[in-house]
Amino acid sequence: MAGRFLALPLNFLVPVILVRALTMEAFGIYKQLFMIFYILLPVIDLGICQSLFYFIPKDQTLRDRILSQTFLVQIPVVLGLMVLFFIFRNEIGIIFSGSGDSLAAYIPQLGIFILLWHLSTIFENLLIVEKKAFQAGALTFFSEALRSLVSIGIGLAGGSLEHLVSGLVVTGMIRCGVMGWYLVRNMAFSFSIDYNLMTSQLSYAIPFGMAVIVRTFFLFSHQYIVSVMGGASEFAIYAVGCFSLPFIAIIVDSVAKISLVKMSEATTNPDSPQIISQIIHNSIRKLWLLFFPVFVLLFVMAEEVIVLLFTDSYLASIPVFRVFILMIPLSALLVQHVPRALDQTRFILTNNLTALFLSILFTLIFYRSFGLEGAVVGFIAANVIWRILFIVKCHKMLNVPYNNLLPKASMARVSATAILTGGSIYFGKHVLSMPPAVTFILCSVVFGLICALFYWFFPILIADEKHYVRKQVHKYLRLNLP
Repeated sequence: MAGRFLALPLNFLVPVILVRALTMEAFGIYKQLFMIFYILLPVIDLGICQSLFYFIPKDQTLRDRILSQTFLVQIPVVLGLMVLFFIFRNEIGIIFSGSGDSLAAYIPQLGIFILLWHLSTIFENLLIVEKKAFQAGALTFFSEALRSLVSIGIGLAGGSLEHLVSGLVVTGMIRCGVMGWYLVRNMAFSFSIDYNLMTSQLSYAIPFGMAVIVRTFFLFSHQYIVSVMGGASEFAIYAVGCFSLPFIAIIVDSVAKISLVKMSEATTNPDSPQIISQIIHNSIRKLWLLFFPVFVLLFVMAEEVIVLLFTDSYLASIPVFRVFILMIPLSALLVQHVPRALDQTRFILTNNLTALFLSILFTLIFYRSFGLEGAVVGFIAANVIWRILFIVKCHKMLNVPYNNLLPKASMARVSATAILTGGSIYFGKHVLSMPPAVTFILCSVVFGLICALFYWFFPILIADEKHYVRKQVHKYLRLNLP
């Protein structure tokens, strides 16, 4: 998490700079390329790389064997995909944009970048599984920082979209080079295959991999529909409206991976249902403490955020943004990785297929009727149903009350605090007429201070959390007193 947060300012600046350096159409093509990138990563993986989180913690003696088999499966797949990107560049462009002319020139380079970036993801997963936190954080920081710096540098230098994609390929080559150096020093590679182990790995990985593929299609289905039906310029407006704060994904991904390792270890304990439900309860509570106030603040300050980051040219993105940020509090309901820890990957696949169908159906209906705002409403509605089904499944698998999973009282108190505070901020910003930057900074500071006071003086933070805060404050003051 620390590694990603250190690279966060640079990641955040990439779209802010590119939206000013590129035309709206070119920026739309750039977003289409990354849509393809994120859609195809899980297709290549098929759950093989993600299975490392399940198998290696259970038996460290099989580490090298599992890693070797992972590479033996993955390398032919990614090479085959890269060949397809060279041969069928026009067809791939048509599939993802409705017109292959704008995308075809960049498809081969995109295929190389996907190959390099995906293979090096195995390295990052391995470090997390081995609990080498510092090394994993360093790899994440340098990878993300390098990718962002290259994009920012090319944008500021006035480079074209072709230069930008070529720069990304170079960052993938460097990341793969670091992985190769580490594995040569710390792994005994074998070309022999343990077929029983391979069967176990594939039987776990493929259902989960298919579930992730479907989940990814679900997450990008609304963007895909707008991309094909609306064109590059309209897609640029929609993509800006679907702008996600990077730190939300960083926190969710980090908490999910660490929780997954803990849950996998707990499965051997007779009290595993209680342990796992407590992990879920604590994760949701802590995420909701942060995520719901952030959602309220962004909803109130939506106009200022879009204008500051993306200029007045993207004012049409504001209604889409206000709906899309509902994903922030929904992300706090972190239960989707529980069936994975309990080897229930087939349910994940079934639920993701249901959500994908609903997302396509809702997005098409609402997009045709209400435009861009309707498309994002359809996507959010499908996501709500997807979360509910996971919560019900966790309740049945663990056989614990819903109150053991969801901290309802805490969530209600946090929500009430954020909504009341947000209402006062909304009223105040209209009374005080100030430039967008000043308005955003002032309102954010006031909002944060009021929420912090409510958290401290009302039954929101628990005793251990208050004790931790006091300890850190005292430590800081003691270190900095003259």
